[in-house]
Formats: sequence, C-alpha cells, structure tokens
Amino acid sequence: MTTKPTPRVRVPAKAAAGEMIEIKTLISHEMESGQRRDSTGKVVPRKIINKFVCTYDGKEVFSSD
Repeated sequence: MTTKPTPRVRVPAKAAAGEMIEIKTLISHEMESGQRRDSTGKVVPRKIINKFVCTYDGKEVFSSD
C-alpha cells in the first residue's frame, strides 16, 4: 500500500514583515521503522521522513534534518 504524503499546514491569517510567527505542520505518510518483517521473514526496509524544508516565495527559510 503506497500513499502520497499528505501535508497539513496551519499559518496565521496575517503577519507583518519581520514579525515572528508560529507555523504548525503535520505530515501523514507511510512509515516503516526497519525492524518489522514481512510474511517471508525479510526485514521491511526503513522508510521515514528525514528532511523538512520550508520555502517562502521560492526561497528556503527553514530546514531540519
């Protein structure tokens, strides 16, 4: 079962230039820890989100590994 990650983002309705704002995000995705085994006993490969990049107007403003 493969699904496309579904991001949800909550941002303030208004923000002034230079103002610090809080942005909340939640990404639903198919995740595997790399420790589970399939029906044949093989380890299911690890699948996690390991990088997050936030851009504004085409420019990177925040990233996290």
